[in-house]
Amino acid sequence: MRYILATLLVMLNLIACSEQQTPLQGEVSDHDLKKSTKIVGGEDVDPSDEHVEFVVMIMGKYENGEPYVCTGTLIDYDLVLTAAHCIGVKDTMQVTFGENPIHDGPVQISTVKEALKHDRFNKTEEIRNDIGLIQLNEGAPDYFEPAVLPWKTKKSIRRSKDFNVYGFGVTSGIVSEGKLNTKTVGVMRTTSLKADRESEKSDVFYAKQTEGKGICSGDSGGPAFVQKNILIGIISRGITDDPANPQAADNDICNYESVFTNVRYYQTWINEGIEKLHKVTDVPDAYPFLN
Repeated sequence: MRYILATLLVMLNLIACSEQQTPLQGEVSDHDLKKSTKIVGGEDVDPSDEHVEFVVMIMGKYENGEPYVCTGTLIDYDLVLTAAHCIGVKDTMQVTFGENPIHDGPVQISTVKEALKHDRFNKTEEIRNDIGLIQLNEGAPDYFEPAVLPWKTKKSIRRSKDFNVYGFGVTSGIVSEGKLNTKTVGVMRTTSLKADRESEKSDVFYAKQTEGKGICSGDSGGPAFVQKNILIGIISRGITDDPANPQAADNDICNYESVFTNVRYYQTWINEGIEKLHKVTDVPDAYPFLN
């Protein structure tokens, strides 16, 4: 099977353009990034939606100079949980806040103090351990609050296959002349999905995308939520090959199946990462929800 990272390699007006093009790289010749009504088959997030308070957009460059866009989730006053492949060169990375950070200026931005990837992150064809933490230099705006990790809630988490995803990516996986249409990137969108199966180790779970909705490029690192704000998964990648329809990926790279890192499986790594990043950082009094 072929796998795609749900990272969007794209030029925005906040990062420089890369000349190299691959099927997952988008070329934006028009900086008017217009709104659409879908994540893929979803809807724009209303400014009053509480998820605006803890879903962020990540921009940066990889070591080869390619720019990218990802999504992440605030889990502490200065920490964002995301995918490992969403962590590029630290000094190029920026985290933006709000449901429409590209269009609704002025943009609130934080630079990155530190970033951690899982030490066994395996960027091969079948990516494993795709999880990372980003520590913010400036911290989140006052109106932001962290999402809830599954082991930090007193609520009984219902065993349900249904969950909601959020992301800042493109609204279609249709490739035209080797490129994605990236004009819709930069607006937070959401849709609902249903967990289809788990991996043998339960480190990832999968969702079908054959009904015209799901995640796509630019949504990487974004959250899968149950019960509004309980974070159960991290958007990792898409599987493009449908054994029943082998030609489908030639037309739409986001039409078959999506893969999510299971947050609960990585509880120890996340807790150790938080402790490592905070070992010389005092929690300010302005964040009473951490006490």
